[in-house]
Amino acid sequence: MKNLKMNTKYIYAESFNGNSKTGNSITLARFLAMKLNYQLIVGYNGKSEREFVNKKYNDMKDVINNADIVVLNSHTFIKGFNPRGYVIQTWHGTPLKKIGLDLGTLRSKYYIHRFGKELKHTDLFLAQSEYAKDIFARTFNYKNEMFISGYPQNDELINISTSKIEELKKKYNLSGYKNIILYAPTWRDNRVKKNGLKKIRLFDFMFDVNKLSQELDKDSILVVKPHQMEATNGFDYKL
Repeated sequence: MKNLKMNTKYIYAESFNGNSKTGNSITLARFLAMKLNYQLIVGYNGKSEREFVNKKYNDMKDVINNADIVVLNSHTFIKGFNPRGYVIQTWHGTPLKKIGLDLGTLRSKYYIHRFGKELKHTDLFLAQSEYAKDIFARTFNYKNEMFISGYPQNDELINISTSKIEELKKKYNLSGYKNIILYAPTWRDNRVKKNGLKKIRLFDFMFDVNKLSQELDKDSILVVKPHQMEATNGFDYKL
């Protein structure tokens, strides 16, 4: 792989099976790469650029398995997953609804069967509380070490500088607003439609968005970030 320098220690990371360029795993991997002076490779289902490498690359299995550190926030489902390095699973949310084996469905059991093969290679699983730790261990049938920690992505938001905030506002055309309201809901199990054998998850506001728009003044804006399981199906909603 041309992105990987020979005889260089490196970290492999991916977010949501390569469908995202952000998340706990990539935030933590960037921090570790900086502190340890390791190269960073991020698996991504898109154009290869900078540290991002398309997951369809022929040698991707070898890249993952030979990494010194692997950081994931979900499953990867790469065939032949057998990393020699230290594997960290950050996961990506608080289990406020049933997940994994707690769902009690054949589909969930099959998922845990596949995901469990990866978890056997996982050295450390991050949880944000004792509550989450107990659920993750049970519902994923995880037996190895767990560590209670703040989520890396949230830590980055809390520790952000004023200059960085202004930079982001300018980048996303938000500089003119005094009040920025973020709506970032999780996905709902009952909001799906079938397209043949495929299920498509539907994004839906759980409130009267038109009424809200009438209440907001010109100095306020609503920013919407759908869950990645919905966002990957496309999102286009205009007030």
